[in-house]
Amino acid sequence: MLVSYRISQEDYVNAMRLHDRLMPRPALIVVAVVAGMAIVATYGPVWLQPASVGALCGLLVVMLFNWGASPLIARRRYRLYKAIHEEFGILLRDHDFLLWTSRTEVTVSWAKVRGWRENSDYVLVYVMPRLFYIVPKSLRKKGFDIETLTRRLREHVGAPA
Repeated sequence: MLVSYRISQEDYVNAMRLHDRLMPRPALIVVAVVAGMAIVATYGPVWLQPASVGALCGLLVVMLFNWGASPLIARRRYRLYKAIHEEFGILLRDHDFLLWTSRTEVTVSWAKVRGWRENSDYVLVYVMPRLFYIVPKSLRKKGFDIETLTRRLREHVGAPA
């Protein structure tokens, strides 16, 4: 069933938050590095303590930027990216799915999907490391079968990232 939808500014911002979320392995590495720097800053040699404190402060700045400024940047990008304001359509088929706008039509075969992510509101389908299609789960209300989409992604691509 062909379903049409629009991506709102809040949809875009929330999808970017999902995209920016750290994967479990990198998150574990960050926690280990922070713990190591905290130990060095507290118990390490006096000459190494300032470097550890500086690194911890730098990491704090990066984290605050990611949580604070990233949504502001996403809102600005949404306003500047006029094509995302258009109506999208999606059609799920056996070997692929079709996305269209008034200007273009894209057939995405499962073999071309690099990865995917999901949360309670969105499915992000990656065709390149930083290029993804946003599929709102609210499309269920319009008759789109989100469960079949995620099942096929699991079968053909693997587990969500």
